[in-house]
Amino acid sequence: MPPLINETGNVYGRLMVIERASNDKHNKPVWLCQCSCGNTTEVKAMNLRTGHTRSCGCLEREIHSETVKVAQMFKVEKAAEKRTRGDVVWIDGGHGYISGYWPEHPLGNGQRVYEHWHNFWIFNDAAEWVLSAKEIGATIHHINARRGDNRPENLELRWPGLHPAGWSTDDIIRVLVSQGYRVLPPE
Repeated sequence: MPPLINETGNVYGRLMVIERASNDKHNKPVWLCQCSCGNTTEVKAMNLRTGHTRSCGCLEREIHSETVKVAQMFKVEKAAEKRTRGDVVWIDGGHGYISGYWPEHPLGNGQRVYEHWHNFWIFNDAAEWVLSAKEIGATIHHINARRGDNRPENLELRWPGLHPAGWSTDDIIRVLVSQGYRVLPPE
């Protein structure tokens, strides 16, 4: 075993090493540290040297608190981005997908409907097969990967488990047609 390095007096982040505490269950050195906030904590020597532990936990709480504040401000700004079309107010909920309060919509969950499902359904003349596709687990893929871009030409229906990963329904139809098959929409 290499010789023990005396860490007493060294400062790592917010922690100052006070004294040797003990060994951990793997017989590695542990040090008693004083945090700049006033708390004391025991930290493995390896975690001090690698920067894995930089405080008693107060730094993590501060970072989390600031992150929550920023996220709340962001959501307030995003929630303010509303647009009304007809009787529906469409809102970006902060996760990229736009939804609207529309309890009676056949593609909704009893309260809200996602705009991409609504637009895809309308583009396909409110076809019954779109409702059936959603019921069996089909998803709508945004071709350009922008969840807020719900133009019909950017939306593509993907059937669950019926195609290889990364293949769209359109890809499979193109392959089938190129091999001489005739592909009809589901009934």
